[in-house]
Amino acid sequence: MLFWHLERFIPRNRYKWVFGAWFGDKYADNSRYLYEYVLKEKPSIKAIWLTNNKSVFNRLNKENKPVAMLSSLKGKLFALTSKFAFITVERKEVNGFYLNGAKLIWLYHGMLMKYVMDDEKRFIEQQNPNKHNIRRSLSNFMFPYLRGYNVGSIIVTSEFFKPFFSSAFNVDTSKVWCDGYPRNDEFFTLDNEKIIQKYRVKYPSAKFIIHMPTHRIHGLKGSPFNPFEGYGFDQANFIEVLEKGNYVYFYKGHFYDTSSNVSIKCDRFVRITDQDFDSLYKLIKDMDIQVFILTFCCCNVQLSLHLLTMILILPRNVHYIMITTSIFRLTKLIIGMNW
Repeated sequence: MLFWHLERFIPRNRYKWVFGAWFGDKYADNSRYLYEYVLKEKPSIKAIWLTNNKSVFNRLNKENKPVAMLSSLKGKLFALTSKFAFITVERKEVNGFYLNGAKLIWLYHGMLMKYVMDDEKRFIEQQNPNKHNIRRSLSNFMFPYLRGYNVGSIIVTSEFFKPFFSSAFNVDTSKVWCDGYPRNDEFFTLDNEKIIQKYRVKYPSAKFIIHMPTHRIHGLKGSPFNPFEGYGFDQANFIEVLEKGNYVYFYKGHFYDTSSNVSIKCDRFVRITDQDFDSLYKLIKDMDIQVFILTFCCCNVQLSLHLLTMILILPRNVHYIMITTSIFRLTKLIIGMNW
């Protein structure tokens, strides 16, 4: 804790930037595309990617991109002496303990459609206020480097989202910057994921559907979500619709649900995980239809850029209805989209 405060006296180089994403495990999302842009267009910046994933480390080393393991001396020293740090989900992606005095730029991973960060904590505390207030006070005292997220600035894609991010991150709206998402550039590339190429050859005239539910609460509680088991689901009828309609149905569950036993006996049903593609947004751009779950905040707004047809499914689960923002807000968000 003492070292955290002493970090303020360590000089930081404004030309040293650290990048990380998704708990230090992935090479993905907004951090990845901004990092690659900086490497290509801003040679005066010493940019480095930090990760705890050996596969990511080996890949970037092979591509001659600056990279270090989070636990390495190099990774810690770079975080300790860098002026700017860019993340998507949490501070640990770039050795957050060593960032006191750095400016943290929260690129995030999607526009809010449910309570997150401080808003989610406030909601939970309303259910049991005394217990959670005491826990938060003790945590703030013992771990000051975790308090307030050490937020420098947050990126949003429109003025509409500024007040929601301001509330969620507990910062003034002046710290919420309106700008484009670096990852959205993938929607306008000509490259295709290999898995898309494979099924375009096999089903050249088919319409591609992608379904990306994010019922993360199930997985966190040890019961991975499976929309194809129960809920009145009829597998035979589902397969018949795919074949008669000439569809290929790609299913990507939340990463908390990777252990879910999803089994559809049809070649037109393709279950995919993060290991099956390099870029989610390069994958999405070749889809014709998205099955859109209300709580999936990472892709829905950005997909409107690609004029993707969407099928909206509202959750019936009471917990999700409670933590998700109002339908009024949703209707404002989707005006002009193709439903």
